[in-house]
Amino acid sequence: MKKLKLANRWDERLEKVRQEKMEVENPEAEQKDAESLKVQETEVEKEFNETDLKTTDESELTALEDLGSESDYTQFMSPEVSESIRKLALRKLFSGAEFNITDGLDDYDEDYTSFATLGNVITQEMKLKQKTKLEKRAKEMEEVEENVEAREKAFVAVEEVSVEPTSMVPLLSSGNLLIIGKDETPIMQALTSLKESPLRTSVLRIGRGDEEDFDGIKVIYSQNLEVKISGYLGNFTVTLETPQGNMNIAQVVDSNRENFDLILDLNTPSLSGADTKPLGYYAPEGDETLLSKALEALPEQIGEFEKPVFIQYDANICAHNKSEQTGCQRCLEACPTLAISSKGEAIDVDNYLCQGGGVCATVCPTGALKYVFPRPEDMANRIRTLLTAFLNSGGEEPWLLFYGEEAGAERIKHIIDSLPGNILSIEVEEVGSVGLEIWLSALAFGAKKVLLLDSHLIPESVENMIHKQINIAQLILQGLGFAETCISWIGRKSELTDVLLEKTKAMPKIAEATYFALSDKRKALFYALDHLYECSPEPQEMIELPSDASFGQVKINLKSCTLCLSCASICPTSALTAGGEHPRLNFQENLCVQCGLCESACPEKIVSLERRILLSPELRKDFHILKEEEPFCCIKCGKAFSTPSMIEMITGRLAGHSMFSEPGAIDRLKMCEDCRVIDMF
Repeated sequence: MKKLKLANRWDERLEKVRQEKMEVENPEAEQKDAESLKVQETEVEKEFNETDLKTTDESELTALEDLGSESDYTQFMSPEVSESIRKLALRKLFSGAEFNITDGLDDYDEDYTSFATLGNVITQEMKLKQKTKLEKRAKEMEEVEENVEAREKAFVAVEEVSVEPTSMVPLLSSGNLLIIGKDETPIMQALTSLKESPLRTSVLRIGRGDEEDFDGIKVIYSQNLEVKISGYLGNFTVTLETPQGNMNIAQVVDSNRENFDLILDLNTPSLSGADTKPLGYYAPEGDETLLSKALEALPEQIGEFEKPVFIQYDANICAHNKSEQTGCQRCLEACPTLAISSKGEAIDVDNYLCQGGGVCATVCPTGALKYVFPRPEDMANRIRTLLTAFLNSGGEEPWLLFYGEEAGAERIKHIIDSLPGNILSIEVEEVGSVGLEIWLSALAFGAKKVLLLDSHLIPESVENMIHKQINIAQLILQGLGFAETCISWIGRKSELTDVLLEKTKAMPKIAEATYFALSDKRKALFYALDHLYECSPEPQEMIELPSDASFGQVKINLKSCTLCLSCASICPTSALTAGGEHPRLNFQENLCVQCGLCESACPEKIVSLERRILLSPELRKDFHILKEEEPFCCIKCGKAFSTPSMIEMITGRLAGHSMFSEPGAIDRLKMCEDCRVIDMF
């Protein structure tokens, strides 16, 4: 089929020209190429016309319906064939499947010979869009400028808010350093680095060996005995557990010494069980960068220092333990420095070990542990002042960003000057020190969002506790009909700028709360919750909470309860109370902290806890009677002395006992203490 061959050759030449054309970068070369293309087209047409086409009578042509992809179409190219028949044949040819394959990669396989011109309507729309975009951008810039000015005025107003100072504890270090390690290489590296320092160094090697002296430095071996370390900067006690008792390593080094001032622990993992090591305790755990920083910092840890007291403890409202029953353990589980220990029915906070993480106060349900650097009421008042000044100065959509003083500040410093104008950054000692009552109060005072910035200095245990609190806060927000993103955590792997510019749901426009911050943690929380409930369009009255929440109700098995009131006598918050002279068990849910003391104290084991929170202020403050009975009166004198349930339980259990086998003996259980003695004697 000669024509098809010619067509293929034509396509090849056109393709060659197209490829060359794509490489042309200047107009002159493009024009020259176009002329070359035209010449080539003329040559191809001339060659095609000179081709020896076969002259054919129309009666001898193949029927159109019989034509296929393999048919010879050159017979229709004869000048003797009418134009109409030729067109029909070509239409049949080019309607075949082989000529209608579209791969989607060719930008020029569409018909561009006819298209609608850009009329005035489209042009006007495009101009309008550009104008609108410019106006929107200008408005955004204007709003940003207003927010920046409002933020500056707000921070000035906060400086005028007085904060009650906390007390300090002294620390004294004379530079007595103990290096503890197993491998010789890091020990020698440390000794070499500290050779010219003013530190007085000793070494405790883990393993067996004889006491050595290295360039005037005493090296003691642990002999594979257990090493115990306690204390803080200026007062570390290191002992070996021997069969004869504890061996004080400081006294082995120097008989006149009781402790070390500094510890460099080169073991991996370190010998300290605390997530946050005590002041003066350096544990790089194989990290060369941390080791270098430790070796650089150690010589500076000589002299007199002082640190703030971060936590205030009120044993009167603590729900820890009571009457040998185990209660709340939240602070013990949360403290990353092991500064909190159990002391019978109370706890003890070591202010020398405490480093102000604050998560213990955050998870404390009663407020027995109170953060005082600053106090929560001072923090809440500063937030209220900050937000009020910002909004009154023309600021809009305020977001609060809490970040830690050290690592958090390091993370934010490179963008602090370019933060959006509505971001109000608040530096705190530790992010874990601000909790649920502060977050919800901030929203009640007018914040649209509360953001908490993570850092590498926040231990995983503390982060987990914070996440649990955030989860509870977000469940409360959902129950109130607000977006859970109003309180969010910015992880250390998140890009801070992206989060701050992210368009997520925030608090709607609500009336700002005007009440003053309260020192009582529980009341401060419920004040904020009540305000948000009133501003909510469709709040739920109650929501369920996770099993570790400190809100909920106490449930009892009414049939098995004898009204012994053991639960009421042990309740640390008076959520459970007795009915006075009348046998009754009362319950007030807003006072319950779900400590579990009532559950463990119940002799019948018929008390259970249900975690939930009543969002409705009326329901939360309701006074409930869990169980009530008429008093049981003495069968002799008629004196009320017990409850019918108690008498029924006791007589049922002792009915078969030998002491009550005589006739009438069991009736003594139904007598008061006086009549019982008279009946017996």
